[in-house]
Amino acid sequence: MSRYTRAGRYALRKARLPEHLQHLLDEYAEFMRDVRGLWEEKIADKKACRPGCNHCCYLLSMISFSDALLAAQYLLSHKMTERIEDLQSMADLQKSFLKDYNRFEDDDAFVDAWLDEWIPCPLLDEEGRCSIYPVRPTACWHHAASDEEGCRRENVKTTETALGEPKIVEAMTKADWDLWLNVLVDRVPLPLPTSLGIVLGLGFILSGGDLDTLRDHLRPLDEEEQKAVLGGTR
Repeated sequence: MSRYTRAGRYALRKARLPEHLQHLLDEYAEFMRDVRGLWEEKIADKKACRPGCNHCCYLLSMISFSDALLAAQYLLSHKMTERIEDLQSMADLQKSFLKDYNRFEDDDAFVDAWLDEWIPCPLLDEEGRCSIYPVRPTACWHHAASDEEGCRRENVKTTETALGEPKIVEAMTKADWDLWLNVLVDRVPLPLPTSLGIVLGLGFILSGGDLDTLRDHLRPLDEEEQKAVLGGTR
C-alpha cells in the first residue's frame, strides 16, 4: 500500500472508501509509482524541466478518476483546506468551460479558450511549486519539455513539447481501468479537467463512495457565477 494512500485512509476515519475500491486504489498507486520511476529515468537526460519551472501548470490537463482519488486523499490527509477551497473555485470555472466548449467535437477551441485565460493551477504553493507533488496526476509528471521556451505562454500553442511514449501511456490507461470499471462506467464523464476531477474525487471519498453525490458537482455555473469565479482567479 502506498504510504500516501495509507496516510489518507487513517486520517479520513469515518469518511472512507469501500474496502474493495480502496484496495484497487492502493494497487494503482503502487503501480504508478513504479511506472513514474521508469519514466523519469528514461527522460532524465532529455528534459529541460527543473524545480521552480511551472509553465505547464497553466495548461489544461485531464485527470483520470484514479489519479483524482489519490490527489483527494492526499489533500484530506494533509488537511489542506485552503487548497481544497481553491480547487472548488477552479472546478466551477472548468464546469462552465465544459458547458460552452465540447472538447470531444472541437478540442482545439476548448483548449485555446482555456489557454487564453492563462490561469495557474490552484495546487501551486506560494513559491510556485506543486503542493501535492508526491501524488501529482499522470498528465503532470508525464509532461516533459526538451526546451523550456516551448512551454512559455507565447509558444505553447505552436510548439510540441511532450516527450511521448505510447507504451507507457497504454500501461497507465490499463492500470486505471480496473478502478474506473468498478465505479464510474456510464455514470460520470471522465477524464475531466484536473480541478474538477479532484473535486469529484473529494466528494466521492467524503460520501463513502456514493455515486449519486457526484452529479451535484457537475452542474455548470450560470453567466454571473462564471464571471464571479473568473474574477477571483486573477
